[in-house]
Amino acid sequence: MTSLEERGISIPPDHIAVVMAAFEHWLKTTREGKDHIVNLFGFDWTGGDPALAYEIRDEYGRLLDRLKSEQIYFLQAAVAKGEFVPQSQITTVPVDKHGCDACGILSHCTRVVKDSRGKDMRVCNHCLQFNEDTDNRSLSGGHKECESCTATLCEYNPAKERRRLA
Repeated sequence: MTSLEERGISIPPDHIAVVMAAFEHWLKTTREGKDHIVNLFGFDWTGGDPALAYEIRDEYGRLLDRLKSEQIYFLQAAVAKGEFVPQSQITTVPVDKHGCDACGILSHCTRVVKDSRGKDMRVCNHCLQFNEDTDNRSLSGGHKECESCTATLCEYNPAKERRRLA
């Protein structure tokens, strides 16, 4: 990509802030600017549901406005590996669950590792955290992986402990 200077365009440094502010104003306030954002980032958008009215409230919960379905749009996007991808291009596939050869739990967080004899075995993230083999232990996502896990019925999910204490 060539710089502005390489293309013969010179903008004084004190004007750059003005140009950026004007561009931001254009993005926020014009239909063309909003269309540009949607196209630039590959957002999918849907209109409001005609069976609903939409209330806009401030941060204190006070009603600011009530909109009809044709007055509101919802943008959706996904960031996959650092790149914007329209959600319509993404499909979900269930992850297979496998039993952990160390503790017996059926989970989606198992990984295939080598035991001390070089034999393949499946071990869950929890058991990998405490594995005596440092190479195997390094494959664990640690406590952070368990914290973000959605399998809340798992014996090792930290949310289970929080539910007990509540």
